[in-house]
Amino acid sequence: MVVTPNDRPAARHAVRDRGAVLALVLVLVVVMGAIVLGLATYATTALTSSAITTDRTDARNAASAVVTWQIEELTHKRAAPCTTNSEVTVPTGLVAGAVATLRCVPDADVDGHPTALLVASATMPSGLSVAVSALVQVPESAYVVNVLRWTAT
Repeated sequence: MVVTPNDRPAARHAVRDRGAVLALVLVLVVVMGAIVLGLATYATTALTSSAITTDRTDARNAASAVVTWQIEELTHKRAAPCTTNSEVTVPTGLVAGAVATLRCVPDADVDGHPTALLVASATMPSGLSVAVSALVQVPESAYVVNVLRWTAT
């Protein structure tokens, strides 16, 4: 008996299964595309939130630098404790990339020493604004400033 290629069992199945590989490849392409799309969305979200976090950190650091600068000025008696609610001029270049303001608000004396609330705010080019405040006590006789409270928002 002579066996032809069409008489083999594998050959009969090959005709029936023709095109099955195409369907399998299409399913795999769709699944892999969904995975890649999910990863791309995740990466984009992570980069966006990273930029926002960086702006917030930069703004907080800028406001902290302004308050620290004013404390240093008070410590070395280059600035007098404020007696009225007043705006303090912040030197240009003290904080890079942010617009910073400083307000000095007198508070009740503590142990006979003047106390002031320093409130600094820094605004980034993105519009994000952060405020830092410090309640400081400025003894008149010593070259020291006591920080009683430090708050960042």
